[in-house]
Amino acid sequence: GVEAPLSPADLALVLRALGIGLAIEALVSPEAVRDDLYGDFVELLVTMMREHATAPAGKAKPRS
Repeated sequence: GVEAPLSPADLALVLRALGIGLAIEALVSPEAVRDDLYGDFVELLVTMMREHATAPAGKAKPRS
């Protein structure tokens, strides 16, 4: 029930590209990429999208 800030296709493309990039980074530098980093980021993204969608108009939380 949350409207995404990007089209579903664009959001999927960005998430897939991020996953590929993290996978390549993990091959190059395994100690730099935690196994659960991608999942943590997706969870954070979904939480932020939900918070943005439920914030009163004009009262969206500022980005830090």
